[in-house]
Amino acid sequence: VQTCALPISDIKLLFLVGSCPSEVIKLDLSRAAARLSQTYSPGVRILNYSGSGIETTFTQGEDACLAALVPSLPREPAGAPRSLLVVGALADVVEDQMRRLFVGLGIEQVRFLPPRRAADLPPVGPNTSFLLAQPFLAETARVLEERGAVRLAAPFPLGAEGTTLWLEAAANAWRVDPARFRTVT
Repeated sequence: VQTCALPISDIKLLFLVGSCPSEVIKLDLSRAAARLSQTYSPGVRILNYSGSGIETTFTQGEDACLAALVPSLPREPAGAPRSLLVVGALADVVEDQMRRLFVGLGIEQVRFLPPRRAADLPPVGPNTSFLLAQPFLAETARVLEERGAVRLAAPFPLGAEGTTLWLEAAANAWRVDPARFRTVT
């Protein structure tokens, strides 16, 4: 057994990912996560999800992770302004580019899931519209909709055409003038 040199105070969010059924590993990660969360909260949140199977690893792992995170997202406060949530893991530089494009379109309240920092979890509620930035996020979309968020139907931002149509879905939802959209994009 190796010990981690990283102080527990540096960890804000920890995922326990099961790769085998609990009967095989003789440990219920769900209960373990709940017990650990009680011990270390509010400083550290500990969540769990199943990451078993090759298909889960390569396609559904991100979905399972983000779906496990949604219940711990803060509720949108009453009277909150409309916001856009971009869902799917992105490189920081891509996130920055997207944020600049949305701000150029006049969509100021843009958040990302997952956020760059675990402490910056985005609030979600009925004034939240969201776009999926990655395929295979059906479960995450479902749990966001259960929280009241509204999915904007759009292709994925892959390639110039897909990205333009993806941005256009947000622009249409925010009633951005088509001339402004063409200028920004």
